[in-house]
Amino acid sequence: MRGNEKILKKFMMNLSKQIIHKQVDHIITENYADDTDKGKARSKAFVKITVQTLLEMEKDSATDCIVDGGGDFKIDAIQYSDPTTGDFIVSLFQGKYTANLEKDANFRETDLISIISSIRNLFGELDAYDIHDTLREKLNEINSYIEEGHIPTVRVYLCNNGLKWTQKAQSYIDDFLNESPMNSELYEFIYINHDLLLSIQQKDTPVDCMLTFKGKFIDEELNFKRALIGTVPVAEVAELMNKYENAILKQNVREFLGFKRSVNEGIKATLVDPEARKNFYFLNNGITMICTDLGYAPSGNKEFTLIKMLDAQIINGGQTSKALQQVLSEPQNKQQDFSEVMVLVRIYKLGAKKDDELIHDITLATNSQNAITLRDLRANDSLQKKIEQGLRQYGIHYRRKRSDKTAAKTDIRIETAAEVLLTAKCHRPNEAKYRKGLHFDKLYQTIFAENNFDLEELIVLVRLFKQIESYRRTLDRQIKKQYPFIPYASHHLLMIIYQQAAELKANNSLETRLKYLSDEPLIHKSYHRALKLLNLKLKPITTQIDLINHLKSDKFNHRLLELASSNEDNA
Repeated sequence: MRGNEKILKKFMMNLSKQIIHKQVDHIITENYADDTDKGKARSKAFVKITVQTLLEMEKDSATDCIVDGGGDFKIDAIQYSDPTTGDFIVSLFQGKYTANLEKDANFRETDLISIISSIRNLFGELDAYDIHDTLREKLNEINSYIEEGHIPTVRVYLCNNGLKWTQKAQSYIDDFLNESPMNSELYEFIYINHDLLLSIQQKDTPVDCMLTFKGKFIDEELNFKRALIGTVPVAEVAELMNKYENAILKQNVREFLGFKRSVNEGIKATLVDPEARKNFYFLNNGITMICTDLGYAPSGNKEFTLIKMLDAQIINGGQTSKALQQVLSEPQNKQQDFSEVMVLVRIYKLGAKKDDELIHDITLATNSQNAITLRDLRANDSLQKKIEQGLRQYGIHYRRKRSDKTAAKTDIRIETAAEVLLTAKCHRPNEAKYRKGLHFDKLYQTIFAENNFDLEELIVLVRLFKQIESYRRTLDRQIKKQYPFIPYASHHLLMIIYQQAAELKANNSLETRLKYLSDEPLIHKSYHRALKLLNLKLKPITTQIDLINHLKSDKFNHRLLELASSNEDNA
């Protein structure tokens, strides 16, 4: 029997590889078909899939994270979260991919040594290094936040479609982390492979499962909905996670991949202490689950009741659940007695047609939300649905919900709508660029005030912003050298151009405004005029981090708006 299990496990592993390989081939066809080095193309595609999956990004956004070319410091992709909304997470990716799906090589020691050597030099003075433009720009922005006093957690994702690194390779990581308390506090090394990627991608698969309550529990019927609240042995939760892995986690899986700087560290410390774990029930906020249906019957042991759930999801307590799974599965804890360690579990039966608004409210009330989750929750607001319906009349798809499909050129994403409205209508480009975590939180009502915009204006602003971003990516090095703020100033340039170009104002027809935007020489002239105006205010500044700090500043933003307004008649 054990032999059959091994064969089945190997088959499933190979299947995971094949599925991810198909995705890699698709990305190559879409993005890297012209690359002559197919090995590098596969690795880039694999890293892009990994970034998309772990950071829950759309394809276009994931592409902007890829570091492609020389001077990459062994970093294949980089992204950071908005420190104004809580944890400041810097995500670094290094990926190794083999087209030989029969091969199961370990992540190489030499690559681990290289990445450790690189990260020693990333967060400091960069002028002495020949660094890839994408990496330099992201690092300058990260370093500007560090100067403000924000301290990052650096997650180093090491990814392949083979096996994890060896114990000897692990010793290099341990030596680096043990060099100083700061290293141990700030850095996490996380292994990702094809199996985990596929598991995360499948997390929306319906889960029918069972859980055991110990002792008495509450069973309430409220407003045609049902709630069960009871005590569950932590071993039951660990087993649930072992069986269904990330498929049962509605929350963002990337938050549960490590123990550093998170509630997981406290959970682990409590569980491994024989005395402290007796009080785990009282020290933990518990787990909240939703399901479409449930039922129960007493087991042979009257002290326990078996709960059966259909289409179950954990919407709060994912940190706890993942931590329980990891701690109880560690070899050194196999002989530990967890039989008396309990956790509070709430189960809400919401019916076959889940109430999206109620799920929204429960999730919002029971979680400390990150920016991406809030963006998803706001997607169901009535105003967002109105915008979607209205734009459809112009033949434009409004991407208010996350999608893994490649965006069409005419599509408008909800986050882009927020950025351009905050920039051009609210005159706050600094917050549009550097406070993205607040767009669907504190700034949401300001940005999406119903009297703040009309649909045609939104179409024009997005079209203009896309042109500005296109210039940012394609301008030659000489112009970027002349205007070193270009990589960081697209939002400020949008405000200036929109403030000055009379042809773009709302009193003109949509046809007139789009005609202006389609006149390449004219829009190119407007762009360079905005560059010169912005340069007037930034020219005395010598370092890129100082440039970024000025662009973040409310005071600088107000002065720039006044200057753009005073030049409006000369546009």
